[in-house]
Amino acid sequence: MTLTPLTGATIALGITMSGAHAQTQTQSFDYTYSDADGTLATFTIDRFDDQGGTRELTGVTLTLDSTISFGLQVENNNDFALSAGDFYASGDSNTLLSFIDETPGSSHPFFGLGGVSLYDVTGNLAASDGSAGPFGGGNWSGPDSMIRRTSATINSVLTVGTDLWDDFLLDGQIEALFGPFADVRVDGFGVSARLIDQEHDGTLGVIYSYDVVPTPGAGLALIAGLGFTSRRRR
Repeated sequence: MTLTPLTGATIALGITMSGAHAQTQTQSFDYTYSDADGTLATFTIDRFDDQGGTRELTGVTLTLDSTISFGLQVENNNDFALSAGDFYASGDSNTLLSFIDETPGSSHPFFGLGGVSLYDVTGNLAASDGSAGPFGGGNWSGPDSMIRRTSATINSVLTVGTDLWDDFLLDGQIEALFGPFADVRVDGFGVSARLIDQEHDGTLGVIYSYDVVPTPGAGLALIAGLGFTSRRRR
């Protein structure tokens, strides 16, 4: 029987194959938001722990699974009636994750995780029954006002760029705020719009991807073990 001796190349290959191993660490946070309450969700997120240099961060991913609903209300502030096509209103109920920092002069990143939109709402509106004029406001009720509603489920995945990893690599934990922010756009003279009755219900995920890096001692033990096996087979 012919025995093949273990060579340096064979040993090096063994060390490479037993080197870094891809792993993930996931944190999940359930949240709800309602305009009726108006309280934003607060999360305490564990930062990435390299465990004494034995773990190397390779990625940060934020995920959001959420159901979002809201109403878009439009008010005619003019002293004359409007018809469908005289104006268009659009609105978004988006989501925003921001870090809390009480240190003066410091700043932290914030992350938008998508939302639900309602586009080009139009219709017939009576002349204003409140304060007339393009800057008058109104009372958001009556025949000079209209509401359109929408609801949808979103599934968002955001890969955080390496230039924003610093906050995830510090010691301790991250205190964060999470909730909606509204965006409203109006194309038309003397028309106001706003989002009402926003409701969010979902789960935020924070995923760290990392490699497990063996200690130098582990590599030496592997070499010694291979050498011992080589001698026993001679």
